[in-house]
Amino acid sequence: MSLHFLTHGGCGRADLLVLLETHRHIGPATGADADSMAALLGFHPRADLPPKVLDAAEIAEFLGKTVPSSGDTVPPLRVEADKKLERATFWQPVIFRLVDREYSEPKPTDPALATEPVSWGHKDKHRTPPSVPALAPWSALHSHLRNALAIHRGRRQLDIQRLVAKISRFQPLGRLPWRRRTGWGNGLQVIDDRSRHLEPYLTDHAWVGGTLSRLFADYALEWGLIDEVLEEPLLRVPGDRLIRYCPPSAGMGILVLSDLGCLSRTPIARNRWLTLGRKWLETGYRPVALSPAIPGYREEGLSEFFHILHWEPRATGTDETLMEGVEKLLRLLSSAIRIEPGLLRTIRLGFPDDMPPAAAEALFWQHRDLQETNSVAATLDVSAAEGLRTDFANEKNTPLEYRKEIVALLRNWRTHLPDEIWFEEILTLKEYLAEAFPAEYEQDLEEAHARFRQLGIQARGGKHPPLSPGALAWAGRFFRRAPRKLADEPELRPLRAAALRGESGIDENPIRSLTVILQGEDLVFGEGRQTSSGSLLGRLETQDGLIDCEPVLGWEEDRALFWETAASPAWAQAWGKDEYGPWVTFQIGDVVQRLRWCPPGRFLMGSPKDEPGRWNNESPQHEVVLGEGFWLFDTPVTQKLWQAVMGDNPSRFKGDDRPVEQVSWDDTQAFIVWLNGKLPGLELSLPSEAQWEYCLPCRNHDSSV
Repeated sequence: MSLHFLTHGGCGRADLLVLLETHRHIGPATGADADSMAALLGFHPRADLPPKVLDAAEIAEFLGKTVPSSGDTVPPLRVEADKKLERATFWQPVIFRLVDREYSEPKPTDPALATEPVSWGHKDKHRTPPSVPALAPWSALHSHLRNALAIHRGRRQLDIQRLVAKISRFQPLGRLPWRRRTGWGNGLQVIDDRSRHLEPYLTDHAWVGGTLSRLFADYALEWGLIDEVLEEPLLRVPGDRLIRYCPPSAGMGILVLSDLGCLSRTPIARNRWLTLGRKWLETGYRPVALSPAIPGYREEGLSEFFHILHWEPRATGTDETLMEGVEKLLRLLSSAIRIEPGLLRTIRLGFPDDMPPAAAEALFWQHRDLQETNSVAATLDVSAAEGLRTDFANEKNTPLEYRKEIVALLRNWRTHLPDEIWFEEILTLKEYLAEAFPAEYEQDLEEAHARFRQLGIQARGGKHPPLSPGALAWAGRFFRRAPRKLADEPELRPLRAAALRGESGIDENPIRSLTVILQGEDLVFGEGRQTSSGSLLGRLETQDGLIDCEPVLGWEEDRALFWETAASPAWAQAWGKDEYGPWVTFQIGDVVQRLRWCPPGRFLMGSPKDEPGRWNNESPQHEVVLGEGFWLFDTPVTQKLWQAVMGDNPSRFKGDDRPVEQVSWDDTQAFIVWLNGKLPGLELSLPSEAQWEYCLPCRNHDSSV
């Protein structure tokens, strides 16, 4: 009895690819038949369908013939009257195999049959990456750094310039002109900011540090580092150990290699630098900051605590122009499999027309279209990259010579890397930038195709050497990011099937267990069992030896740890932390009011003499120290809250979210008493004059209103 098969809805295209590649030898020679193949595919048999009787017209239609109209001669059909015509039986294909002999049976001379991997035959390959242009030459930085960090010496020295000027004018000398000696000081403390968004500038920071190390003795230099997680810098001591920060000795300067948070997409970094600046100012230091940001770009308040120098002092731009430049860089680099900070710099400086300043590199590194970033390279999101490549291919404003130059730059930046990176990129470039593809790169293209054919043959198994686990892992990444047309090439199907099987079993880095130990106020990380003294806080698992720490923006910590007593007060409805600090809310009826925590601190109370709109009784300015923190409403008392507590609304300018007005001191005291009575433990009061002025931005953060 012949069988008809019903399809199974669970079969997907990937399942079919894997199955067809795994069971490609099904046939009489292997003892397997179509029925067993159908079972593997998820089909099940059913009984024969009853035969259908066809008349002459149906037979003609079935055979693809036209039934003649009336008047035409109908060819006779030899059909026995006592027999029923059944639908003819046809073969149904169940296995699809590539029979193109170029790929299925390579010729003996095909380089894909070689036992050694097909390599890139570029004659100018080198082992080191291309040099990265600095943001500015040392000649442009030296005098500015020296002047900013200089201190006056006790001894004087002869002022040669003034002396020569007098002699050239035939003026009587009288006294010899002297001037105060200035110099670098007794030493220098260099703080290197290694926040993630500053990774494009790490080579510049290292270059400045190396140059300074040739100007100072080893004992006169102190090195520190900070990132987006640390609240204060850490100092590096001999043995590459990191210790807690302490200010430098007297006579030493502080140089900060950072944007001071101005280019970060969150305000956390900038607020941290403001806090550090105040601490340094209290100890008598005003550090010099060398920043890649545009002069004046989000630097409000920072200049009070830092002497800010810029890598590009003449750079200009706005948020809009900077993001336009970043989008252009993304399109130019869309065909790159990996984007090194040096490649980004080379592309930005290599095409000066309408290119953004150095600040755009940090904004590029934080763009949403980047899937992953580190100090070595960044990778584009797969879906975003395909759209960017299409946009760049259709862009009419980029000259052809620029496109050719981009292809050449990518090729130059791949000569020190594994060949597969360039092979993958050149196939992508050929797909999107065919008109900019030089003829001399055709050899590279042939080698790329040969390498992929070789990998496909190895993926088939048999007498050919199998793929290594690393090659299978790379193949999986390749098919996730390759253009769809390229991934569907016939020569890549065996490799794709092997990648889809996921049989690599690769474990590039075994999982290591790290212990976290508290020694005093320091955290010590070790591997394996605890061998040092201290309190064991926990264990962490890592594959690459690195621990990723990120600032908490949404505050996902244990809510109970927010309060010192580990128990929240009865009046608190919700609480947490965000980029501005701790907050807590309470609720009266359907009205929710938020309070912000104001930490202890000090500030200058009163109005400067040159402040517009000042009153005579607001001076002199004097320092006030608040030893305890306090909670403060983040908005004035709204009319809706007043209505919920007092039952009326005396305001003239009505609006639920508008501040309540037309209330007296006695009304306010009654409001506070009633509110504290409804929420026991809240204990609200009016802020003191010092508390109120302490929270004003013009007093606590910036000397100018």
